[in-house]
Amino acid sequence: MTAAPTLLDRAAIEARLPHREPFLFLDRIVVLELAGERPSITGEWRVPPEAHFFRGHYPGNPVTPGVILCEHAFQVGALLLAELG
Repeated sequence: MTAAPTLLDRAAIEARLPHREPFLFLDRIVVLELAGERPSITGEWRVPPEAHFFRGHYPGNPVTPGVILCEHAFQVGALLLAELG
């Protein structure tokens, strides 16, 4: 399986969103379709195994907290709105 091409990299994302480390949960955009009735976007984030939230969220069996996953989705959505704007 080949990786999808990067349409927007981290630098391009940072140029469009105010978020920064450690609160930027988006590494790249691989799908960005703005035409038509249903614009769509697909973002990727490589969750670092040493992320601070893993230390206390089910130690020994770490799970990414749902609020972090929601924030990732919100950041991707904000980027889509920025591109549509």
